[in-house]
Amino acid sequence: MQKSALKLFNSILITLLLLVGLSINQAKANDDFEFVAVAVANHNVDGFTKLSRPDAIDYTRIGTRTYALVTSWGNSAVQIIDITNPIDLKPVSTFKTTEYPTDVAITNIGSKTYALTADYDGNAVQVVDISNPSNPKIVTSLLDEVDGFKLRGAISIDFDKRGTKTYAFISGYWSNVINIVDISNPTSPQLLATPGYDNGFNSIRTISALAVDKRGDKTYLFAANRGGDSLNIMDITNINTPTLVVRIFKSQGYSLLSRIR
Repeated sequence: MQKSALKLFNSILITLLLLVGLSINQAKANDDFEFVAVAVANHNVDGFTKLSRPDAIDYTRIGTRTYALVTSWGNSAVQIIDITNPIDLKPVSTFKTTEYPTDVAITNIGSKTYALTADYDGNAVQVVDISNPSNPKIVTSLLDEVDGFKLRGAISIDFDKRGTKTYAFISGYWSNVINIVDISNPTSPQLLATPGYDNGFNSIRTISALAVDKRGDKTYLFAANRGGDSLNIMDITNINTPTLVVRIFKSQGYSLLSRIR
């Protein structure tokens, strides 16, 4: 799955990426890119009822069709859009979140497709079955300070799949914690660990974005510290005992590590 933050005022812009002279796999940092708008979906136009202050997007393929899920900060909801034909966007359905969703992430578990939403002001994460995009169903909700979860200011989600297991990593921005969760059974997620500021991970504070990456036989979690203008890299190969590998600071010459989101 590919994810990208998108902050436009009450609209979603779908673009085509045109590479000049090279394929995507051959592209280098100095190649020229041209972004061409091919369609736009506006809030309260053509059936798009939940696009007020869109904040995050993920997409997935279900059957022969491709769908985008867009969080709406203004509506505290998620809009599901059929983007199979990118120049003819179709509203499919919506579902409510607790309050002010800032991220959505999609994963397949078994034969079903699920979306997790991070609800910043709701201090919660919703697990939603979107296998039938026209009829999304909330399976369960994870709440701050319930069953050990630390979700105050839930803001970012990423996944790691290992065999039959699926793990979610969820940032509690104001909890100064990363929740590591086994969601292999989406109806009963199990909290495995909460590395954070109060239990030995002094650099895990105001974590605004998460990303998982595999390198050889190792798995790493990248955690952006917005308040500290830094990036934490953690070894999560042993899912139950994550370890901090390195922390990179803006002051070390990484000028883009400023207010990361």
